Amino acid sequence: MRRERITFFLIRLKGLLLAPGREWKVIRDERPGGVPLFRDFIVLPCALLSLLVVLLRWATGDFLSAIRWGLINFLACTVGCYITFRITKALLAPDVKRSATVLALVVYTFTVYLLFRSLSMGFPPRNFIGDLMTVLSLYAFYTLYTGLHALTATTPAQAQSSCFIIGLIAVSLPLILTHLLAILLRVPIII
Repeated sequence: MRRERITFFLIRLKGLLLAPGREWKVIRDERPGGVPLFRDFIVLPCALLSLLVVLLRWATGDFLSAIRWGLINFLACTVGCYITFRITKALLAPDVKRSATVLALVVYTFTVYLLFRSLSMGFPPRNFIGDLMTVLSLYAFYTLYTGLHALTATTPAQAQSSCFIIGLIAVSLPLILTHLLAILLRVPIII
Protein backbone atom coordinates (compact mmCIF):
# COMPACT_ATOMS: atom_id res chain seq x y z
CA MET A 1 0.00 0.00 0.00
CA ARG A 2 2.79 2.40 0.92
CA ARG A 3 4.64 1.74 -2.33
CA GLU A 4 1.57 2.60 -4.43
CA ARG A 5 1.19 5.96 -2.65
CA ILE A 6 4.85 6.81 -3.22
CA THR A 7 4.60 5.81 -6.88
CA PHE A 8 1.40 7.84 -7.27
CA PHE A 9 3.08 10.86 -5.62
CA LEU A 10 6.10 10.66 -7.93
CA ILE A 11 3.96 10.26 -11.06
CA ARG A 12 1.75 13.19 -10.01
CA LEU A 13 4.76 15.40 -9.22
CA LYS A 14 6.37 14.52 -12.54
CA GLY A 15 3.15 15.39 -14.35
CA LEU A 16 2.82 18.72 -12.53
CA LEU A 17 6.43 19.63 -13.32
CA LEU A 18 6.60 18.48 -16.95
CA ALA A 19 3.02 18.75 -18.27
CA PRO A 20 0.84 20.68 -15.80
CA GLY A 21 -2.00 21.28 -18.27
CA ARG A 22 -2.47 17.58 -18.91
CA GLU A 23 -2.03 16.68 -15.22
CA TRP A 24 -4.64 19.21 -14.07
CA LYS A 25 -7.15 17.65 -16.46
CA VAL A 26 -6.54 14.30 -14.76
CA ILE A 27 -6.86 15.94 -11.34
CA ARG A 28 -10.14 17.60 -12.36
CA ASP A 29 -11.75 14.18 -12.84
CA GLU A 30 -10.58 12.85 -9.45
CA ARG A 31 -12.40 13.19 -6.15
CA PRO A 32 -9.60 13.20 -3.57
CA GLY A 33 -10.33 13.22 0.14
CA GLY A 34 -9.15 16.19 2.19
CA VAL A 35 -7.04 14.57 4.88
CA PRO A 36 -5.38 11.90 2.67
CA LEU A 37 -4.53 14.52 0.04
CA PHE A 38 -2.96 16.86 2.60
CA ARG A 39 -1.15 13.98 4.31
CA ASP A 40 0.18 12.35 1.13
CA PHE A 41 1.18 15.51 -0.74
CA ILE A 42 2.19 17.93 2.02
CA VAL A 43 2.89 16.31 5.40
CA LEU A 44 4.80 13.18 4.31
CA PRO A 45 6.87 14.81 1.55
CA CYS A 46 7.57 17.76 3.82
CA ALA A 47 8.78 15.40 6.55
CA LEU A 48 11.13 13.67 4.09
CA LEU A 49 12.33 16.96 2.62
CA SER A 50 12.86 18.35 6.11
CA LEU A 51 15.04 15.34 6.88
CA LEU A 52 17.00 16.20 3.73
CA VAL A 53 17.30 19.79 5.01
CA VAL A 54 18.73 18.42 8.26
CA LEU A 55 21.28 16.29 6.38
CA LEU A 56 22.33 19.11 4.04
CA ARG A 57 22.61 21.64 6.87
CA TRP A 58 24.49 19.16 9.04
CA ALA A 59 27.04 18.68 6.26
CA THR A 60 27.80 22.43 6.33
CA GLY A 61 27.27 23.21 10.03
CA ASP A 62 26.43 21.83 13.44
CA PHE A 63 23.85 19.14 14.09
CA LEU A 64 21.63 21.08 16.52
CA SER A 65 21.24 23.96 14.09
CA ALA A 66 20.49 21.47 11.31
CA ILE A 67 17.73 19.87 13.42
CA ARG A 68 16.24 23.30 14.06
CA TRP A 69 16.25 24.16 10.35
CA GLY A 70 14.53 20.87 9.54
CA LEU A 71 11.85 21.56 12.14
CA ILE A 72 11.43 25.12 10.85
CA ASN A 73 11.04 23.85 7.29
CA PHE A 74 8.43 21.29 8.29
CA LEU A 75 6.33 23.68 10.36
CA ALA A 76 6.57 26.61 7.94
CA CYS A 77 5.52 24.50 4.97
CA THR A 78 2.68 22.54 6.55
CA VAL A 79 1.18 25.48 8.44
CA GLY A 80 1.76 27.76 5.45
CA CYS A 81 -0.10 25.36 3.16
CA TYR A 82 -3.04 25.08 5.54
CA ILE A 83 -3.37 28.86 5.94
CA THR A 84 -3.04 29.29 2.17
CA PHE A 85 -5.89 26.81 1.71
CA ARG A 86 -8.12 28.73 4.13
CA ILE A 87 -7.42 32.08 2.45
CA THR A 88 -7.81 30.62 -1.04
CA LYS A 89 -11.10 29.01 -0.08
CA ALA A 90 -12.41 32.41 1.03
CA LEU A 91 -11.00 34.12 -2.06
CA LEU A 92 -12.45 31.65 -4.57
CA ALA A 93 -15.75 31.09 -2.72
CA PRO A 94 -17.91 32.90 -5.32
CA ASP A 95 -16.35 30.96 -8.24
CA VAL A 96 -15.67 27.54 -6.73
CA LYS A 97 -18.35 25.81 -4.69
CA ARG A 98 -16.45 22.65 -3.68
CA SER A 99 -13.77 22.80 -0.99
CA ALA A 100 -12.11 19.70 -2.48
CA THR A 101 -11.37 21.63 -5.69
CA VAL A 102 -9.71 24.45 -3.75
CA LEU A 103 -7.79 21.96 -1.63
CA ALA A 104 -6.50 20.13 -4.71
CA LEU A 105 -5.50 23.43 -6.29
CA VAL A 106 -3.58 24.59 -3.21
CA VAL A 107 -2.04 21.24 -2.25
CA TYR A 108 -0.72 20.36 -5.70
CA THR A 109 0.61 23.86 -6.29
CA PHE A 110 2.21 23.86 -2.86
CA THR A 111 3.78 20.46 -3.58
CA VAL A 112 5.71 21.94 -6.50
CA TYR A 113 6.71 24.95 -4.40
CA LEU A 114 7.59 22.76 -1.41
CA LEU A 115 10.00 20.62 -3.39
CA PHE A 116 12.20 23.49 -4.54
CA ARG A 117 11.79 25.57 -1.38
CA SER A 118 12.89 22.72 0.87
CA LEU A 119 15.90 22.06 -1.33
CA SER A 120 16.85 25.74 -1.13
CA MET A 121 16.56 25.64 2.69
CA GLY A 122 19.10 22.83 2.81
CA PHE A 123 21.87 25.08 1.57
CA PRO A 124 23.50 27.92 3.48
CA PRO A 125 22.58 31.50 2.54
CA ARG A 126 24.14 32.94 -0.60
CA ASN A 127 24.79 29.52 -2.09
CA PHE A 128 24.30 29.25 -5.86
CA ILE A 129 22.39 25.96 -5.73
CA GLY A 130 20.14 27.22 -2.93
CA ASP A 131 19.43 30.42 -4.85
CA LEU A 132 18.71 28.42 -8.01
CA MET A 133 16.22 26.24 -6.10
CA THR A 134 14.53 29.40 -4.78
CA VAL A 135 14.10 30.71 -8.32
CA LEU A 136 12.80 27.32 -9.52
CA SER A 137 10.21 27.34 -6.72
CA LEU A 138 8.47 30.16 -8.60
CA TYR A 139 7.45 27.58 -11.21
CA ALA A 140 4.58 26.92 -8.80
CA PHE A 141 2.99 30.13 -10.13
CA TYR A 142 2.69 28.58 -13.58
CA THR A 143 1.35 25.37 -12.07
CA LEU A 144 -1.23 27.39 -10.14
CA TYR A 145 -2.29 29.40 -13.18
CA THR A 146 -2.71 26.25 -15.25
CA GLY A 147 -4.71 24.64 -12.44
CA LEU A 148 -7.01 27.64 -12.11
CA HIS A 149 -7.93 27.28 -15.79
CA ALA A 150 -8.46 23.54 -15.54
CA LEU A 151 -10.37 23.35 -12.24
CA THR A 152 -12.36 26.57 -12.07
CA ALA A 153 -14.67 28.55 -14.31
CA THR A 154 -12.70 31.78 -13.91
CA THR A 155 -12.04 34.17 -16.75
CA PRO A 156 -8.42 34.77 -17.78
CA ALA A 157 -8.40 38.08 -15.88
CA GLN A 158 -9.78 36.42 -12.75
CA ALA A 159 -7.29 33.58 -13.11
CA GLN A 160 -4.40 36.04 -13.36
CA SER A 161 -5.43 38.05 -10.33
CA SER A 162 -6.23 34.91 -8.31
CA CYS A 163 -2.91 33.38 -9.34
CA PHE A 164 -1.06 36.47 -8.22
CA ILE A 165 -2.83 36.69 -4.86
CA ILE A 166 -2.73 32.96 -4.06
CA GLY A 167 0.85 32.64 -5.30
CA LEU A 168 1.95 35.58 -3.20
CA ILE A 169 0.32 34.05 -0.15
CA ALA A 170 1.80 30.60 -0.86
CA VAL A 171 5.30 32.03 -1.25
CA SER A 172 5.25 34.65 1.51
CA LEU A 173 3.61 32.65 4.31
CA PRO A 174 6.36 30.01 4.58
CA LEU A 175 8.99 32.76 4.44
CA ILE A 176 7.32 34.74 7.21
CA LEU A 177 6.78 31.60 9.29
CA THR A 178 10.40 30.57 8.71
CA HIS A 179 11.68 33.88 10.06
CA LEU A 180 9.32 33.82 13.05
CA LEU A 181 10.25 30.23 13.91
CA ALA A 182 13.95 31.00 13.48
CA ILE A 183 13.57 33.82 15.99
CA LEU A 184 11.64 31.58 18.41
CA LEU A 185 14.16 28.75 18.09
CA ARG A 186 17.10 31.18 18.19
CA VAL A 187 18.55 30.12 14.86
CA PRO A 188 20.71 32.77 13.22
CA ILE A 189 19.30 34.06 9.93
CA ILE A 190 21.62 35.58 7.36
CA ILE A 191 19.80 37.49 4.66
